[in-house]
Amino acid sequence: MQKNQVVYSSNALEKITNRITKYNYNSETKKYVKSTDVEGKKAYPGNGIAVTLPAFLKWSSHLSTTDFLHQKTKDIMWQPFEYGNEKDVFAYGWEINKANNILSYGFSGGNVSAYRFFPQNNMAIIMLSNGYNFFPAQYHMVNHIAAIMDKNLTDSYSLAEESIIAEFAKKNNIQNAEKNYFTIKSKNPKLDFENTLNNLGYILMRNSRMDEAIKVFKLNAVEHPQSGSAFDSLGEGYFLAKNYTLSLENYKKSLELDPQNTNAKNMIEKINGIQVQRN
Repeated sequence: MQKNQVVYSSNALEKITNRITKYNYNSETKKYVKSTDVEGKKAYPGNGIAVTLPAFLKWSSHLSTTDFLHQKTKDIMWQPFEYGNEKDVFAYGWEINKANNILSYGFSGGNVSAYRFFPQNNMAIIMLSNGYNFFPAQYHMVNHIAAIMDKNLTDSYSLAEESIIAEFAKKNNIQNAEKNYFTIKSKNPKLDFENTLNNLGYILMRNSRMDEAIKVFKLNAVEHPQSGSAFDSLGEGYFLAKNYTLSLENYKKSLELDPQNTNAKNMIEKINGIQVQRN
């Protein structure tokens, strides 16, 4: 690998030759602003590599062969890591993704870049960008590219999720977005979008669209009446909107469904304290 093609840096302000800087979208000014994130050396393992595209392509080529690792070692690398909570699915240093139920492995950086390797298809995809304005789209972009390269990788869930996100992203479009959601669900009743709706709610909150966020959280709770997480998020939405009565109600429901939810316990105590002070 040529000199200076790989640099460790978690400082967006550091000048690196040929570096493409990330831009963050400001929802209030509706403009992109150059990132000023400075994470320091502690972030090197997570996001500290700045690599040129030629070097990245060369690394990917070596990985697809046995230049770096024996095949048996790579087979182990693709195996799921056993998390204590028995919920997260992640390989040894790699994300595990599915495209039309075909396994792939990779990683992403800053929600603006992604690498995905498809062992069964002998294919790797590299996606690079320098910003997004609402929902990080790197996974959907990779899935689109994969489907173009191999129709067997066309993923119905990803396409449906993308449609749901696109409609909720539009301002003052909740009714149409919900109609689109239920249309998709009626055609694909087995598809579950709990995490999608939950993420959408938080993204809407970060974009100062609180009323819309609460409506999305409410939709998620209605759609998933046994999910403590869905009611926890709805409780948070109402709390930030200073509707403490409904916030308390939903945190209690979350705790009822998930007695191990310490956040709900803490928030119930916090809300009770606020209400005592008000009285």
